[in-house]
Parts: sequence; structure tokens; C-alpha cells
Amino acid sequence: AGESSDERSSSCDECEAGRAKGAGPGECEECTKGSYAEKGASECSNADPGYFVESDGASRQEQCPAGKHASGSGNTECAPCGAGKFASNMGQVDCVDARKGHYVDAEGATKERECEAGTYASALGSRECVAANAGFFVDEKGADGQTPCNAGEFSEDTGNEECSRCPAGTFSKAASPSCTSCDAGESSAAGSDSCTECEAGRAKPAGEG
Repeated sequence: AGESSDERSSSCDECEAGRAKGAGPGECEECTKGSYAEKGASECSNADPGYFVESDGASRQEQCPAGKHASGSGNTECAPCGAGKFASNMGQVDCVDARKGHYVDAEGATKERECEAGTYASALGSRECVAANAGFFVDEKGADGQTPCNAGEFSEDTGNEECSRCPAGTFSKAASPSCTSCDAGESSAAGSDSCTECEAGRAKPAGEG
């Protein structure tokens, strides 16, 4: 096995690299794409998972580059990781999902990226980060969720890194996108979650103050 003979000679020679044959007489045959053979091999071997052979007559297999993968055997090429996944090392069989709080927005990535403050990613394999809703905030990088504003605070826009205190004469409940003015005859200090009636002999119109 791994040798060839002809009618002119009874001696057998090893097959050269990139060619192989089974036991028995006959010429060595060239390995096809997806397989390879070292010198003297009795048969062509399929490329291992994480490797590829892109041409006929190959003497060795090649590792998939970072950012690509090859599952199964006998691969002729490696496939780029899809968005939401990455491959940081060579020879990877499978791509890795981006962790929570991280994302991958393009194919063929070699690493994941961290969500910025004001955004978050709650699922594995995220392709993008989501801006915090109004009434919520995200105050650090790499967050996997958003936090509601406390009562007495608000955030009226999306993508907030912090909440603001309600001014005097207004109030809010938790997770509020805005503050509500106190009714006539009521007042509140800044950062209040409710209004109180004005003291006897004192009154104020509705609104701030």
C-alpha cells in the first residue's frame, strides 16, 4: 500500500506527496480537494474539522484562519463566522456566540465588542446593542440589561447613562420618562416621588415651585 509498480519493474516506489492509492498494482492517484496525502501514504485523508484543503494534489491540510471555521471533515474552504459570532483562534471548528453585554455586527469577526454605556445586550450572539429605554439607564460598559430610574427621577430620551432628578413642584414614579407637575395647592421638593398639600395659609398654583 502507498507504493506503485509497472510492467518494466518488479520493484515498488512510494507514492509522492499529494498522491496515494490502495493496496494492489496501479498508478498512484492524485488526492482531490478536501483531502491530502503525505509521501508514502496508502490513501488520501480528509481534512480534519477546523482545517481545509483547497486544491488537488495537496500534501498537507491548512488551519482555518481566525474569523472563519470549518465543521465536519473534508472541507475545501472555511466559512466566515456570521454576525453575532466570532472565532479568535486559528483552526476553530465552530464560531463562538458573543457574550451577553457584547456584540458582533459583521461577518468574519475575530473578537466580540463591548456594549457602550447607555446600551445593553441581553442575549447571547447579539448583532447590536440596544439603547436604554426612556425611564431607564445603563451606567457602565458591557451591560446585559437596563435599570429603571428611581422614583423622583426621570430620563426622557433613549440611551441614557444616568437619570435626572425631578425639579421642585413635580414628582415621578419609578421608570418614568418625565415628571408630573403637582396639583394646585400641593408642592414637592426636588427628587420627590409624590406631592404634599401646602401648609394652611399658604397656597400655590399647579406646576413647578
